[in-house]
Amino acid sequence: MFNVNLDKAKELHKEKIREARKPILEDLDKDFIRSLEEGKDTSSIVNKKKKLRDATKLSSRIKTVDNLKESWNETLLGPSPYPQEPQEEEDLTES
Repeated sequence: MFNVNLDKAKELHKEKIREARKPILEDLDKDFIRSLEEGKDTSSIVNKKKKLRDATKLSSRIKTVDNLKESWNETLLGPSPYPQEPQEEEDLTES
C-alpha cells in the first residue's frame, strides 16, 4: 500500500483542468470577438468562460483521490483524463 499526497494530487488535477480548458477558451475567445464584431449577445460565451476559469476551484469536500477523479466535469472539460476502472462483467451463462 502507498500513501498519496492529496495536496500534490490536487495540483496535478488542476494542471489537467488547465490543459483541457486551454483550447476551449481559445475557441471561445474567437467566438467572443466574432460576436462583438457582429453586434451579437456575448453573455453565454462570458458565462461559459467563467465556468471554465472556476473549474480549478476545488471543493473543500474533496478528501480522496477518488473524489478528485469524480469531480472532473466532462460536460465542461470533455472526457476525463483518468482511466476508467474496469467494471466487472456479469456472468450471463446459464447455471
